[in-house]
Amino acid sequence: MEKFLWRDTYSVGNEEIDLQHQRLFALFNTLVEMIEAGQPSQTELQSVLRQLCAYVKNHFRFEETLMRSVGYPELKEHRGAHAKISERLKEYREKFHRCSDQKKGAVVRDVALFLQDWLQNHIKGEDQQYSPFLPITPLQASQLAPPSGEVTAFVLQPFHWDPRYSVGHDTIDAQHQRLFTIFNALIHSIAMGEGRLGVDKAFLQLRGYVKNHFRYEEALMKKNRYPDLVSHKEQHDQICIELKRYRTQFNTAQEADKNRVARDAAAFCSGWLQGHIKVTDKQYAPYVAGSAVQL
Repeated sequence: MEKFLWRDTYSVGNEEIDLQHQRLFALFNTLVEMIEAGQPSQTELQSVLRQLCAYVKNHFRFEETLMRSVGYPELKEHRGAHAKISERLKEYREKFHRCSDQKKGAVVRDVALFLQDWLQNHIKGEDQQYSPFLPITPLQASQLAPPSGEVTAFVLQPFHWDPRYSVGHDTIDAQHQRLFTIFNALIHSIAMGEGRLGVDKAFLQLRGYVKNHFRYEEALMKKNRYPDLVSHKEQHDQICIELKRYRTQFNTAQEADKNRVARDAAAFCSGWLQGHIKVTDKQYAPYVAGSAVQL
């Protein structure tokens, strides 16, 4: 059984996630070394299994929190894959405790084979799918709120328009650039500590413009009979629900908590502005080229 060496092909483009994956590789390699060395002690095996189960649990929690904060549309399915992995590891650990000393080594080898398959296929497959939705600036693990698992702090960079965001439609591109400008005003207000009025004004502008932009996009897709209009509109609706929820939270939060809520909202916006435009919007681009609508 070969050890894992970190390569760029495993990267999801997020520093914290990549570091966590590298830590999982290191734990797997320790397990391989123990198996190859012969007959490790039960205490050593139990220690590595415990570390693996605990670290996987925390890693999955971090990933799911990050995916939720950026509005990743396949979060439910990804969480389901995590649940299956966690359940398998739990079963292996329970089997290790129940079986005789002579069979413990075989259980550990089964664990290693399972991890070998998962670390390669899940990280290089399913994890790569959420990569385009992740914000430019990585979310640090220490910034997670233990009670709720939501993002509590986020260092955001302003968006600068470049051709990667273009969908090849002048009006849509202009609207996306306007969204970037309003988003930049929001994070500026947060960074400068402008308080309730400054943040609320920027957030209100963002939410209002998003609704109008989505209406235009949907009318354009409907006119050109875009086949995935229904699922695209569902994403729009979910984004609007989240924005409304964040604004309600902001308006009802205590003054001491308003900055945290604003940062959570900004982190969510950062994710969907990148992921939605770069991925979902690119899919309708060939259908609407040269077309326009009047609202």
